[in-house]
Amino acid sequence: MAGPAGPTGPTGAEGASGAPGKSGSNGSPPTSWTYTDQDGNEYQCTAVDNFDPDNPRYHCVQTSTASPTPPSSTSEEPSPSDSPTPLLPLMLKNLT
Repeated sequence: MAGPAGPTGPTGAEGASGAPGKSGSNGSPPTSWTYTDQDGNEYQCTAVDNFDPDNPRYHCVQTSTASPTPPSSTSEEPSPSDSPTPLLPLMLKNLT
């Protein structure tokens, strides 16, 4: 004959998961990509001659220009084109 049931055990940790998986291998940097700046201008970037995946460099060419929008007569704030942010160095930093 079986004895009485024991007390209920503690609740497990929420969000518990298994052991981490193996690290993946490093991928290659892209050979080309496009981006649109804050003003809506589009660019195509391609790898330079003698491309080195360990030190990737790109040449970017503007492929389209955004249509200008008339300034608002009620706004005293500068438009994004009055103080552009250099996005390309930030984007290249994220690729390495």
